[in-house]
Amino acid sequence: MGYLESFLLFVIDKNPFLIAFLVPLIGGEPFFVALAFFAGASGTLPLWLIFISGTLADILDDIFWFYVPRGKIFRKIRIPGFIKQFFKKESYQFRKIEHKDLPLFMIMSKFLVGTRNIAIMSVSLNKISFRKFIPYSILSAFIWSTIVVAVGWSAGKGFVLVKEIFDSTRLAITFMILFVVVLIILRHHTHHHVKKKLMK
Repeated sequence: MGYLESFLLFVIDKNPFLIAFLVPLIGGEPFFVALAFFAGASGTLPLWLIFISGTLADILDDIFWFYVPRGKIFRKIRIPGFIKQFFKKESYQFRKIEHKDLPLFMIMSKFLVGTRNIAIMSVSLNKISFRKFIPYSILSAFIWSTIVVAVGWSAGKGFVLVKEIFDSTRLAITFMILFVVVLIILRHHTHHHVKKKLMK
């Protein structure tokens, strides 16, 4: 075991909840999947801890982006023109969806690549109250965390299984790379499929 790996295991062992909370909060979905993968492969962190901390981190992230556009600082920031145009375009599309089905919109926005924060800000700018917003945020975070943890943890277990059966680290790494590629393709397909369906 290398020095870096030993150090990481020591830090995780001493601060399991803090690590499981900060990784998805700061790193977002890719790091959350990686953490679940690490838990599945090493068994260092319990699955329930990753799920609870990841869900709480996602809810906190939603709350942050919900209040960002309502602050005075946000209105004073000079935003580049191309970003404003992108934000206006996405916000307009999102607001049409919100009127149709807000709960569905909140859940599906978690799976739209690169637009989830804009989706939350759009909800906020649409004058929806925090009291109405937070239950949907909790529900969507619960569903999102369930899927992310299941995917990452299963991949970690698969990595260990392939390594043990074939006694080959190289083959296990190849499995992991193929898994990531398939995941990216599925995510890209889901993004366009969900967005197209919601925009109807």
